[in-house]
Amino acid sequence: MNPTTPSEACSGKFRASASLVLAALVADGETIIDRVYHLDRGYEKIEEKLKAVGAQIRRIGNMLP
Repeated sequence: MNPTTPSEACSGKFRASASLVLAALVADGETIIDRVYHLDRGYEKIEEKLKAVGAQIRRIGNMLP
């Protein structure tokens, strides 16, 4: 199995955005996902819920142009 690598990504619709977050959580290193407002529409307080189960995740604001 090949290890996953971190990247920068822009999220689209909320299910796709959630998939990006899950992929980022298993990747080695840091991943930045921009335009997460879709997640906010579909998943209330997702970062708090993921932190509660041990995820290292934080919201840092807009990063990509």
